[in-house]
Amino acid sequence: MANPQIEDGNYLRLHNEIMEHLAGIRIPGEARQVLDCIIRKTYGYQKKLDAIPLSQFCKMTGLSKCGVCKAIKKLLAMNLIITQKGNASLPKKETPITEYRFNKDFETWKPLPKKETLPKKEKSITQKGKASLPKKEHSKDNSSKDNPKDNTAAVPAKIQSALDDCQKVRGITSGLITSLLKDFSEDDIVKELRASDRYAVAHPEKNYKKWPAYFNNWMNRCRNNGKSRDKPVRGWTTPSDPSEFTGGIIKI
Repeated sequence: MANPQIEDGNYLRLHNEIMEHLAGIRIPGEARQVLDCIIRKTYGYQKKLDAIPLSQFCKMTGLSKCGVCKAIKKLLAMNLIITQKGNASLPKKETPITEYRFNKDFETWKPLPKKETLPKKEKSITQKGKASLPKKEHSKDNSSKDNPKDNTAAVPAKIQSALDDCQKVRGITSGLITSLLKDFSEDDIVKELRASDRYAVAHPEKNYKKWPAYFNNWMNRCRNNGKSRDKPVRGWTTPSDPSEFTGGIIKI
């Protein structure tokens, strides 16, 4: 257990008034560490100033050289320390070590300005004077999942009636119908809707889950089998055995 005693002779003398004013000024953590080093290296050896290399600051504080330099700049800005170049008689090749002195004239100390926080409703201002942009908000999904009524809003009445009659084929969106109307007539779509629904009913083992994709693929096969405006698509015929479908453009 550490138990240092002043009787051992290892102590520094610092006026109580200085300590009281140090307690009353806000000093950033790393800057305070460097300040303590300067006080230790000067007052601790009964000296007013001392040439302290950066390596000693790093060793005593555990900070990097960059961190030490930033801390020294803050102490200088607060007028807590005074620096001067060391032995000027050194050869040109050797850079003189900076000498540091603690400024005990507390009346000249300059506290750092307090950070101001803007109200939430006001825009924050960057260092360059530009107002920061508001955060982007994700646009709401107005898809058919949230607005089921939109699925039938633009569907022609004839096609909507066929959709209502379907036993299996469900969830066909107005967007899909609009897309199909570019290549197919309303009668073509009605015929193929009914035909695809009959096929789905007759083949429950297929277990289709995505009916829009199912019907879209169905119509693509119609298109791939040579359908054109002057060659209307023929729907499925209903044979005596509903498990077998013949006729129409699609061949299963």
